[in-house]
Amino acid sequence: MLDVRDYKVWLDRALNLAMLLVAVAALYLLTTERLLPALRGAPERLGVGGQLAAALEFRTLAKGELGTGASGDIAVPGERPTLLFVFNSTCAACYVNLSAWQEVMDAAGGKATVLAVALERERSAAHGYARRHLPAAMAVVPKDAREFAGTLGVDIVPFTALVGRDGVLEFVRPGSLDSLAVCSLLRALGALAASSNS
Repeated sequence: MLDVRDYKVWLDRALNLAMLLVAVAALYLLTTERLLPALRGAPERLGVGGQLAAALEFRTLAKGELGTGASGDIAVPGERPTLLFVFNSTCAACYVNLSAWQEVMDAAGGKATVLAVALERERSAAHGYARRHLPAAMAVVPKDAREFAGTLGVDIVPFTALVGRDGVLEFVRPGSLDSLAVCSLLRALGALAASSNS
């Protein structure tokens, strides 16, 4: 027969084991999410309200796209708020997301610089995709894709972000934009436009 004391001992051991497993899981998450990326030199991920420590640098996909004869380089933050539409030309979800991005570009109406950021090696495919599907956006690639993806936390595409003139991240959305996300993005863009007019 099982004695009450034996039951308490086994219960105590089971609880200690459970606490140990929770502690190990917490330590694992801490090291993988914070410590290991820091040791590897990965930039800290920013969320909404986060401030860019340094400018994000891009290279245009076609010479002369800036229309100024410049070298084809662009930095964010810039003189206006910047919308970043991050895509890959082979991404089916990016194609589905095009209507939401188009709605945002139409509503932006010159209030923001719009960059179609390609995350892929095949630049000609990326340029063709951006010209065909996002003609009002400037097609660019990050100068350092790893740093760009790490800073903004780009794990998947499509990815949408809004950076203010001061380098503050005003909107971040991995994945496709639903109608609620589009409304939130347009509100953030409107607030930036109103603050720059005052």
